[in-house]
Amino acid sequence: MSQAWWDSFSSVVLALLLAFVIWLAASRDERPLVDAGLPGPSDTAVPITFVGVPPGLAVFAPDKRSATVRLRGVGAAVAAMGAADFVAEADFSRMPAAATRYRAALKVRCRDQWRCIRSGVRIIDADPAIVTVRVDRVVSATLAVEVDADDDPAPGYALIDTSADPVRVSAVGAAEQVTRVLQVVAQVSGVSTTRSRRLIEDVKLEARDAFGRAVPDVVLDPPEVDVLLHVVRRGVPRYVTPEYVGNVAEGYLLVDFTVEPQLVQLEGPREVIDPLPNLSPLVDISGLSQDTVEVVPLDLPAGVTALNAPDGVTVTIKVSPLLDAKSIDVPVTVRGVAPGLATRLQPETVRVLLNGPRPVLEALDPDDVTAVVDLTGAATGAQTLAPTVQPPEGVRVRSVQPAKVEVVISRRAATP
Repeated sequence: MSQAWWDSFSSVVLALLLAFVIWLAASRDERPLVDAGLPGPSDTAVPITFVGVPPGLAVFAPDKRSATVRLRGVGAAVAAMGAADFVAEADFSRMPAAATRYRAALKVRCRDQWRCIRSGVRIIDADPAIVTVRVDRVVSATLAVEVDADDDPAPGYALIDTSADPVRVSAVGAAEQVTRVLQVVAQVSGVSTTRSRRLIEDVKLEARDAFGRAVPDVVLDPPEVDVLLHVVRRGVPRYVTPEYVGNVAEGYLLVDFTVEPQLVQLEGPREVIDPLPNLSPLVDISGLSQDTVEVVPLDLPAGVTALNAPDGVTVTIKVSPLLDAKSIDVPVTVRGVAPGLATRLQPETVRVLLNGPRPVLEALDPDDVTAVVDLTGAATGAQTLAPTVQPPEGVRVRSVQPAKVEVVISRRAATP
């Protein structure tokens, strides 16, 4: 191999290396590396998982349950990472069987290693570096499930019975923690129902101690149950049928009304409620010209309340204007007349028959309706054209007489 060839090859390699260094420096300048921590402003910490716990033992009461992670990489790549992209594990595989307390090193890794490699993101460190736990033997206990539900599932209804399926579950964990568990509770709240039976599926269970506090580090099997609620109606039912007084505005018609609730449940002394007939509160509709919704109080005897309508019933009243007809003479106008041309109309007005709400028609002025003939591009001579009639909003044109008018287009006489 000649010296000249070797010198040429060396020059090429050196040039390529130099180009790579320049490119790398430019890339670093354009996308500088940054350090960032998890959790971020809208993130959560990485939960710590305990692995390798020897059979027959359980760990509990860790001094840390989640870790913060420091990352390094290009800003956009780091910003795209979240706590769910990482796994934090404390390994207890070397923990001696007689241990009552143990310190394990924490290791954090990318959940998807290839993603971190491709994006150039790497883990700098994690806090804590060591996790300390307490250790005890594993025990299991079978406990009945108690349902904790709202007593008032809906206004006027009462919860009289609950049941869980399954009725008993296993509590597994460190002996010290399991012995603290006094009850396993299925919490049901915020469920509004008026059905006699309501099944709520997959209600999460919670292990609680004698003070009603949650006991951590206890595994419940199964972790969820189905809960059946048995609901009954409270009070004495009475229908509500409002009486309307007055008349809606002239030119309007009462077309519909609704009452909510239609059936109220009264609670109070039975000797007072039993003689009560259905309720008929008064609703004043005098002068109404638009739909309205109002709460109407119920006139109940002292000591009697409506459980599902403590402030009264909601009455929705709908009115509609009466339809009427009206004819009006409308002058015909022209538009689009070319310069230098004059027009003559025959007839100069048309009679328009309108349909619409009576109050609107009664307040109608002749100027509110227009009849226009468009002469854009029209040549001189006589033409018969239909005017375009534009009524106000909510009013319909039923007929136009005559339907067409004669338009004579001529040139204006020259001014001397």
